[in-house]
Amino acid sequence: MYGVVVCPKCQRPLGVRLGSKTTSCQCGKRIYINRMKVLFSTDEPRELPLALGRIRAQLSGSLREFEEALEEEARPKAPDARGPQGRLHSKDKKERALEVLRSLSEAGGGFELSTAEEALEQSGLKGSAILEALLRENLVYESKRGLYRVV
Repeated sequence: MYGVVVCPKCQRPLGVRLGSKTTSCQCGKRIYINRMKVLFSTDEPRELPLALGRIRAQLSGSLREFEEALEEEARPKAPDARGPQGRLHSKDKKERALEVLRSLSEAGGGFELSTAEEALEQSGLKGSAILEALLRENLVYESKRGLYRVV
């Protein structure tokens, strides 16, 4: 279980694990979690950053601006995400490459680099360049010697 508490010394909201006894604030104050008022709690750790941001904005008096920024971020983007020359952005290429590599992983529990390059080339992507980028970004990893998988 995770939650948000406020440091009694500097008034900074902190994301904490509620099962812990203590935590420390950046100001140096040791905080006994069971003695603090929990402003937000969740079982899902991914919800904690948004709640922490919302509480920080509320305490600083800028909650409305925070909510507006979230709404703008959630608005749908233009349906055609093409660049100036009509080429797809690299993010779209990366997503397409990951889909191709996931299908290879599911078929045989992994893939070899040569097989992946061929599959990417058949999909209209530059196989070796994209594969190198995915390896560099740790989106593809070597599970066994010579056998790769998608994260």
